[in-house]
Amino acid sequence: MKIVSKYLIYWAISFLVLTATFRFGLSSFLEAGKYDLVILIASLYAILIFITGWVFGKAHGMKSIKFDLGLSFNLTGFVIFSLVSLLWFRAGMNSGTESIQSVYLAMLIWGIFLVTHIIIFFITRKDTIKGIHKSDIFD
Repeated sequence: MKIVSKYLIYWAISFLVLTATFRFGLSSFLEAGKYDLVILIASLYAILIFITGWVFGKAHGMKSIKFDLGLSFNLTGFVIFSLVSLLWFRAGMNSGTESIQSVYLAMLIWGIFLVTHIIIFFITRKDTIKGIHKSDIFD
């Protein structure tokens, strides 16, 4: 089974660019005290991430028989978000009002959802044969 596809790579690159842009905008708006724009950029970031995930995930799903492709996208997103955010703070590019604890909290919450996703993946995986649900094979 192919774990990394071109659509996952496209997703990762898009996610990296969007996350770096989000971090830059977030820090800039927080530093300038434009808190209404923080909500706007966070909402826009979430919408764009959803759309890119939907587009690349759907394209990936059409070319693959993987049963739960969302897990690889979720895991990739978690790793990229965590690395970009932690490196952002490490490089000192954060605003004075940002706290590293907010990144840790986001990672914790996302991590809980990711672990749940992994558990569901393993539970549903035992009902598949090579990524195809058993009921689709044996009618």
